[in-house]
Amino acid sequence: MGRWVIRCLLDRGHNVVNLDRLPGDDSRAQFVKGDVRQRAIIEPLLRDCDAVCHLAEIPSAGAPFTNDEIYWNNTRSASVLMQTAADLRLRHVVYASSCQVYGSWGGNGVAPLRLPIDESCLISPRNVYAVSKVANELFSQNLSERQNLGISIFRCPWVVATEDDERRLARLWIDEGPVGGELATFIHGRDLALAFAAALETPRAGCEVYNLSAAEVASIAPLRQRLERHHPDFPPLPLDWPDRKSPIVIEKAEKFLGWRPQWSVWRYLLFA
Repeated sequence: MGRWVIRCLLDRGHNVVNLDRLPGDDSRAQFVKGDVRQRAIIEPLLRDCDAVCHLAEIPSAGAPFTNDEIYWNNTRSASVLMQTAADLRLRHVVYASSCQVYGSWGGNGVAPLRLPIDESCLISPRNVYAVSKVANELFSQNLSERQNLGISIFRCPWVVATEDDERRLARLWIDEGPVGGELATFIHGRDLALAFAAALETPRAGCEVYNLSAAEVASIAPLRQRLERHHPDFPPLPLDWPDRKSPIVIEKAEKFLGWRPQWSVWRYLLFA
């Protein structure tokens, strides 16, 4: 995900410092090798920055990491970075959370609490990765209230970040079987990067949570049809819900950030 964000910000004229353990693939960004969990490393860097995009966490639950390693790493990195940004009075932080906080994403096949899903839907994390995301969201909200730091939190489904991901998505598009708890949702790395840029360029006070998703699901068959056939225990979509529209509601990001997803599986298949 990070390479898409770095490339997008550079293309839009931002100066970018890439703090990571390995260098990225865009030489225009200043690369600093370091551990985001160590305040002594990140504080000198942040003194010369006005905003932060945080994507440096273990990205899923399960091997090779233990539950305590995932939770400690993810909460430690987010809390240190955000607290340092607040103490230095940076302008804004953008944090990559996950739709897994809602409970049905993450490969567990659990029915969503309701459909469609907007930001007011109750959170119900089902694995330690999702629990770490909820903890970081709560820390963000508390920090924003205490120290007046602007924070944008993005809840995303599966991020299509590589060419292999794009080919996998094309295969999923023709599948008419079960959709599981992920509901055939995704977001392309290009669109996620545009959301990060929008949050930095249109910052809002306080801490705001935004759902992000591609406009359509990865399904040639209508989503309602697949839910009725394979998931009769899932809550139904509204009768007027378009056949392939994502059940993740993204209108808040459209309204406040001016962001709209642009990458389309249809166009990819047409021009691939």
